[in-house]
Amino acid sequence: MRIEADPDRCRLYLMQANERLELPPLWLRERSPDPEQYDPASHQRLFDPHQLPGDLAVTDLCADGDALTIAFSDGHAARYSSAALLSDLESDDGLPRPIPWRSDSPPDAAFDWHRIGVDEVLREVLTTFLTYGFVILRQTPTAPRSILAIAETFGFELRFKLDPGELMMFDKIRVLHDRTEFDPNEGPRQLQGCYIDREGLRSLYRVACRGG
Repeated sequence: MRIEADPDRCRLYLMQANERLELPPLWLRERSPDPEQYDPASHQRLFDPHQLPGDLAVTDLCADGDALTIAFSDGHAARYSSAALLSDLESDDGLPRPIPWRSDSPPDAAFDWHRIGVDEVLREVLTTFLTYGFVILRQTPTAPRSILAIAETFGFELRFKLDPGELMMFDKIRVLHDRTEFDPNEGPRQLQGCYIDREGLRSLYRVACRGG
């Protein structure tokens, strides 16, 4: 696996075996190592990547050995390391490697729900989901709460009661969650909720590990 630069076209590619995959400008911009954009101590971004323009493009690219100088259409420019970008792309957890794709050429990720029970089909569905980040299931049941049967196929359902003073914190990207009904005649109920940034939690973990 290596990164190949095409300065004439202002594009970077991930090269692996016979594959050549373009690295999206947004993905590159989010990983800017500029000290005004990234805290090297906490490994936390100092900006909100959701505020980046959707049509962001690379406007200039210069390669010098491992170093890459990249300029973007939002006016930002930074000096990257090819090795650092590769470390973000490599995975040794045995799972399929994520592959970027473009909206004008999406991958074929549609499957019939009634065939999920076949091991080979389920394996293909999971591979597609982990590779491209989504799947489309056709002919799924539409009865009320039938979505739970789909959720149980790809995970499991856990039901429990939170007592007063208890709090559950979870990653909503990984956990499909819901609340069951309650009887208001049994008394008042106060339920508080809020959101925190996933990157903040990861940064705190890195800092805690270094402190130990």
